[in-house]
Amino acid sequence: LAPPTDLTATPNVDGTVALRWRPSAAGDVSFYWIYLKAPNGSFTRMPYPVHDRTAFTVSGIGTGSTYQFYVTAAGDFGDESGRSNIASVVPTLARPNNFTATGDAWGSVTVRWSAPFPGALYWIYYHDDTADPQNRQAYTRMTYPAGERAGNGFAVGGLVDDDTYS
Repeated sequence: LAPPTDLTATPNVDGTVALRWRPSAAGDVSFYWIYLKAPNGSFTRMPYPVHDRTAFTVSGIGTGSTYQFYVTAAGDFGDESGRSNIASVVPTLARPNNFTATGDAWGSVTVRWSAPFPGALYWIYYHDDTADPQNRQAYTRMTYPAGERAGNGFAVGGLVDDDTYS
């Protein structure tokens, strides 16, 4: 079996990675194996082969670090080709757009944003700039993440009236 060629790895906005390759040029290919190298790790074969296509979306990996991939072709009798080229990628998550924050008279701020992709969870951080004008304290993270629908309006409560927040 000849190895697949021209493997590319492209980050998607949702933290997944799109892999694409050219099929093996010779031999009776039944499926493809994808090998993944996580940061500070070694190459390991993903648990399931890819049948009838030359593309795959990898999910469940972290963002902000470099991952490497290669692909092999496999036949019906356990034979496996050499590896394709190695493709490297840094998965990323798109940031929310059109973020706004509006205060009210009851110690609460309503934040809104446009989601860059469906199904995301969002951590909301805030800082009391009036109480800490030198920015010496860390931002406070909300106890629970906000879901996708929270972008239509999520109330951050328990704030001090008349203080400025960022």
